[in-house]
Amino acid sequence: MIKVIALGNILMGDDGIAIYVAERLREKFKSKYLRIITGETDIDFSIDNISNGDFIFILDASYIGNTQGNINIVDMEELISNPYRDLSHHSLTLIEYIKIYEKNIKGYFIGINVQDVDFRLGLSKAMNIRLDSIVENIEHILNYYIKLNEDNVEAALL
Repeated sequence: MIKVIALGNILMGDDGIAIYVAERLREKFKSKYLRIITGETDIDFSIDNISNGDFIFILDASYIGNTQGNINIVDMEELISNPYRDLSHHSLTLIEYIKIYEKNIKGYFIGINVQDVDFRLGLSKAMNIRLDSIVENIEHILNYYIKLNEDNVEAALL
């Protein structure tokens, strides 16, 4: 099963970007191959929704580089072998849990560069302007992966 797990806190400004993206993706994807999970900051809930054999995409706010709205993709194997890579505080905890529970998964971390994280409901103006583009780019990534692996995913669902 392909799962998208969105992490973040909408009460902390741009930290909630992945949650907003997941809500929009949920409207766009009606695929039997993909499940979108809003984990927010509940790592226990997120880990409970990961099964051995899953292919996961972790969506989270990040500070990789300096351009707001840029998307960075890191292979899950790299994160599992090097969990201290500077990505985001949510994904690192989830990666640590994946290791502790010995989840046999593959996938990618998708970091969305944000402007700021602060006590504020909603995204910054800069991130609101870029939201449609971010959703579109992540939608293309997910569609590409689904198309590339449609036969494997179909067989796993049987």
